[in-house]
Amino acid sequence: MKFSPRVYAEALSAVLASTESQVKQEEYIRRAISLARQNGDAYLLPKIAAATEKMFYARKGINKIEVASARPLPQPARKLFHTLLKPKDKVEEQILPELVAGVRITVNDERELDMSLKRKLQKLFSATNSKF
Repeated sequence: MKFSPRVYAEALSAVLASTESQVKQEEYIRRAISLARQNGDAYLLPKIAAATEKMFYARKGINKIEVASARPLPQPARKLFHTLLKPKDKVEEQILPELVAGVRITVNDERELDMSLKRKLQKLFSATNSKF
C-alpha cells in the first residue's frame, strides 16, 4: 500500500469538485483507478470510492440520504419527504423487509432516525430481558 484510501479520496474529490464537466470527471476517475492499480492498491478501490463520495458531497454541500422501509413508500409520503430536502441532495431508497414496518433514514452515513418496528421490538425485548 503506497497511499491510504483517505489520501486518494482527498485528491480525487478535490479535482472532481473543481470541474462540472462530466467528461473530465470520468477521466479523473479513470486516472485515479489506474494510479491505484499501478501502486498495488487496487484492493482499496471500494474504500477509496466510498471516501471520495463522502468528501465530494461535503465539498459540494450535498447530503446523502438513505431511506429504508419494509415496503415501497406511497407516492404522497415520497413527495412530502422530498419537499423537506434541498434540491441537490442525493436520495437512495431501499426496501428492507426485515424492518417489518416503519422507516429508517440515514443522513451522510452519520445520523440516523430509526422508526422501524424491528428497532422498537429489539428495544422492547432487550429491556424485558435485562429485568430478569
